[in-house]
Amino acid sequence: ENDDRNNENKKKSIETTNNSKNTSNNNSKSKAKTITTTQQEKIKYYDPGAQFDMQEMKMQCDAMKNAKISSARLTDEKRNEIERYVRNIVKKWDSPIPLSSLGLECKTDLIGIWRLGFSTESVQLTALPKEARIYVNVLDEYELEYTLKFTKKVWGLDKLTASSFWRVDSKNPGLVAFTYQAVSMVVFGLTLPIGFFGLLNGQENYIQTAYFDGSCWIERGLSPEGFEFFNVYFREE
Repeated sequence: ENDDRNNENKKKSIETTNNSKNTSNNNSKSKAKTITTTQQEKIKYYDPGAQFDMQEMKMQCDAMKNAKISSARLTDEKRNEIERYVRNIVKKWDSPIPLSSLGLECKTDLIGIWRLGFSTESVQLTALPKEARIYVNVLDEYELEYTLKFTKKVWGLDKLTASSFWRVDSKNPGLVAFTYQAVSMVVFGLTLPIGFFGLLNGQENYIQTAYFDGSCWIERGLSPEGFEFFNVYFREE
């Protein structure tokens, strides 16, 4: 009788141990699933699809630069293709440098020369000469130069430069505002002030940042007609 009781107690002990192991394994599996899901939701800008879009966008924009082709000279099909890449980047990636810190504790990240590599903004596509290329040279934490350079002389012009003061709107993360102070032009190698463009003095313009990683700067805005547009700037080495 004692042997029977001992065997029964051992059996219960074994069952309890097995149940405990199963419960532990289930909890471990559940915890692993939770961690994996949380990691995927937390880090949006590691989306493999968005990485592909970034690679394709840069490749297409590099090809445009090497061929000296502006956005205005692209076919509608090609422009729509690149715009789709840009839109996916903005939609799927968190900005690696948070927009809330851009221009504040990360203000120096903007300093440097930025070339407009791609645009869907109507004024860039229709109002400017197709030979014009746009550069934003952030000189320091207060001044920048907004420059139009021409791949070949237009009306004898080599470039137009608007010297400006700039700031970041503290109430609107990523909004870079710059105010024209003086405009000069280079004609046949001579730099001259432009009285006519004095109309721009004191005029404020904006770059509404949607994505910034230190080498690529994407602006998303709305035209006066309410149409969404994108401008993509690349840091020049």
